[in-house]
Parts: sequence; structure tokens; C-alpha cells
Amino acid sequence: MIKRFLFDVANRDAGHVLYVSNLDEVLADLKLIDPQARKAFNKDTRNILKPYLATAKGFIPTESPLSNWKTTIPTYTSASWANDNTHRGRDAVNRWRWDSGQGQQEITITRGSFRSRTLTFDNVIGLKNASISGKMMELIGQGKQRRSTQSRSRNPNAGINMRDNMNRKHGNRKRVVWRILEDSGAQIGAQMEKIIDPILARFGRER
Repeated sequence: MIKRFLFDVANRDAGHVLYVSNLDEVLADLKLIDPQARKAFNKDTRNILKPYLATAKGFIPTESPLSNWKTTIPTYTSASWANDNTHRGRDAVNRWRWDSGQGQQEITITRGSFRSRTLTFDNVIGLKNASISGKMMELIGQGKQRRSTQSRSRNPNAGINMRDNMNRKHGNRKRVVWRILEDSGAQIGAQMEKIIDPILARFGRER
């Protein structure tokens, strides 16, 4: 099995920075013979990502990224909405409220295991974008549009309009954590190599 370092966006595989075969076994052995070196590995790899974490948080705008993306929770108390349960968001509190503070707070350095559709990886370290606001900022207008998605809006073109307006205002390039990977993935990989290669050398191994 291949163990890897990667960036994690909304629990989705966002690209690989560095692969290391059987890294978990190496780190387990390192903990036995040199616990302090094992702790240093955790600290050093985290320190590599700290400046990129700050940069990713800075990609979350302090103001709502779109004029119709409200910062307050919809109440649906007006007469026109009182008896309309068809067009409401499935979870209005989480789906449609823009919260820049939460968006920034829930971009974190994560460490642990990661499961994709077909494989499980251990010893994963990366940046995770976990909030609803952050995920939407990250992903709206990115990738392929799913035809099976059904809009719950009264405006049948709401999803398309939101995508187009987001790309028009913020560009269709990668955003937030994906942007870190696109801009700095190779640099982070090189920094990780400098930490991992000496550890592998202690066990007569190479990447």
C-alpha cells in the first residue's frame, strides 16, 4: 500500500504532494528507536504547512463573495414563503449563510488517515477546508457540473447564475486550498522531502 502526503479539500482528494511507500512502518520503527525524532517529524511537517495555512485563510473574503449570498440565516417568515416548503434549502442554516469567520477558522492542518473511493492512506498531512462557506467558495464553478443536481430555488437558473457570477467576480482559477496546491505544491513537496529523506536513510531506504 502507498502512504502519502496530500492536500485534503472537503474530504476530497485534491492532488498529491509526495508519495512515500510504507511510511507508517518506518515511522513506527522510528518511534521505537528514537521517540524524539518521531515527535520532531510531526512538528517539522506541521511547521512546513503553517505559512500556507495562513495564506489559505486569507483567500476567504471578509465580505460575502456574492451580493445575494447573505450573512444572515433565512427565516422564511414572509407571506410569500410561509407555506412554501418546496423551494427552501434542505438545511437553510448551513447551506446559504455566508460566514467568513467560520470559513477561516475551519481551514486547518489535518493529520491522520484518508479514504478515497477505492483506497485508504495512512499518515496523511494536509490542509482541510471544512466549513460550508469555505467549501462553496472553493468549489462553486470548479470541475464538472453534475446534471443530476436538482435546484431547490424558485429560480431554475440559480445554480448556473451563482457559478457564472462567482467565476466572473473571483475568476475560474483554483481557490483557497486548491490554490495553495496549484501555486505551491511542488515547493511543499521539496520541503517535505528534506525531512523524510534523512529518516528513510536511517533505515537504508529511499523514496
